[in-house]
Amino acid sequence: MLDSLIDLAKDHLSGVVSNQPELKNLDPQETARVTGETVIEDLMGQAQTGNTSGIMEMLSGQQTTAASPLVSSMIPGIAAKLAGRLGIPEGTARTLAAVAIPVIMNMMNGQVNQAQKGGLDIGSMLGGLMGGGGLAGLGGLGGLGNLGGQGNTQKSKDQQGGLGDMLGGFFK
Repeated sequence: MLDSLIDLAKDHLSGVVSNQPELKNLDPQETARVTGETVIEDLMGQAQTGNTSGIMEMLSGQQTTAASPLVSSMIPGIAAKLAGRLGIPEGTARTLAAVAIPVIMNMMNGQVNQAQKGGLDIGSMLGGLMGGGGLAGLGGLGGLGNLGGQGNTQKSKDQQGGLGDMLGGFFK
């Protein structure tokens, strides 16, 4: 599941990386892969500590901009990781992070928008997933732990095509 998301992020980021003059000496595919991996790992790490704001932002269906407070709060940590992993200056890593974070978050937002156009009420589903049962499983994401569509295999008729199926297809 995570590998599929990283591959998709790499595809989305390749063009972005190619257009960064500071990165011209690096392999765009490898830079995009490392960048996507780093951003996704950071989001998952935040979620595992109970900070679900990044995941919730990705599932909001709204575009995430570089000016978003969430993006601004993520840049320093991700930039430090990118600088170390790619061997690039911190300033270049900050620029890359500022561009990459919204791209990756908007990948998921695009999937949520498609689901909403299909009549799926993401807000209600998220409320049900997050409410009542606390934030157990998947490092603090409550019912979101089964979003891969592989949780409960017995589905009622009204659960078919739900959020888990939509995201499960995204991660295949």
